[in-house]
Amino acid sequence: MGQLLSTQAIEHKDPLFVSLGMTVLDELHFSSRAALSDVPGGSGLYATLGARLMDSTAGAIIIAGNDFPNALMKRIMQWDMMLLVKKLPDSPCTRGFVQYKDEESCQRIFRYLTAQLQPRPADLEKSELLGSQSFHLLAGPALLQEMVTSLLSLRRDSGKNERPLLAWEPAPASCKKELLDEHIQACRAPESIGHRLSTSPHHPASQIPLAQGIPSSGGLLWGGCEQEM
Repeated sequence: MGQLLSTQAIEHKDPLFVSLGMTVLDELHFSSRAALSDVPGGSGLYATLGARLMDSTAGAIIIAGNDFPNALMKRIMQWDMMLLVKKLPDSPCTRGFVQYKDEESCQRIFRYLTAQLQPRPADLEKSELLGSQSFHLLAGPALLQEMVTSLLSLRRDSGKNERPLLAWEPAPASCKKELLDEHIQACRAPESIGHRLSTSPHHPASQIPLAQGIPSSGGLLWGGCEQEM
């Protein structure tokens, strides 16, 4: 498990929302101005911020490397929510490199500079966050099924039999036309059906056309998944 740093939401039985996305420290490089470093980013951090703006019972888990900025941790703690931090003293934080080609259109190149420290369902074991009403999952199709199976098993073992809402953000690297069938099959998987699985990619990934006839904005695969469920 990790260290519970903020207990504002502890009085509530179940958090409204928990993200299993990452917190990433980005280097932002531009064509016409100086670069920025240690910029907070990552789907987990932004999904958590959005949920916290809507409801005080949102929870969060952060896998923090040995160089996680103290100022950023203090700022996140000011969001006044249930916050679980797992510190890895032998690993650096997840860091990304972003090169903007055109600042007006926001076209960019992205790559990871360090290993990806992504929360997994096992990190929530014996934590109040495991009882969340909804979960945000960042994963490709294969990892999604693994994470859903693990999450639901841990919830059953802890006596949580209610069906949570699962919001799937396909990992950008998996958003390829040739992987369309795998994405659709992941929505049809027995572990997903009956657990209100929705698909919501971040903006750049939503512009990647997986196949003709599939809308490339909004819920990237949700239309097809909804028909199957």
